Amino acid sequence: MTYREKLNKLNDGGYHFLTPEEEELYERNTYKEMGRDEGLKEGLEKGIEQGRVEGEKKGRKEEKEETARNLLKNNVDIGIISKCTNLSKAHIMTLL
Repeated sequence: MTYREKLNKLNDGGYHFLTPEEEELYERNTYKEMGRDEGLKEGLEKGIEQGRVEGEKKGRKEEKEETARNLLKNNVDIGIISKCTNLSKAHIMTLL
C-alpha cells in the first residue's frame, strides 16, 4: 500500500492529518500524476503501433527479397523479377 493510500485510509476513518490547503495541494498533485499516466499510456500505445507498422513493412520487404532470391535460383529474368516484386534491378543484383 502506497503512502497516499494509507493516508486516504486514515482520512476516511475520521482522522484528518492534512489541513484543507494540504488536501487541495494533494488533490492537485494527484490529478497532475493522473495526467502524466494518461500521457505515458498514450505514448506507449503510439510506440507499439509504430513498431507494429514498421515490423510489417520490414516483413513485406524481406518476403519480396526471398521471392526474388527463389526466382533468381530458377533462372527467371531480372526484369521480370523486378516487375513482380517492385524491387529495383540493382537491389535484386545484391541478393545474388
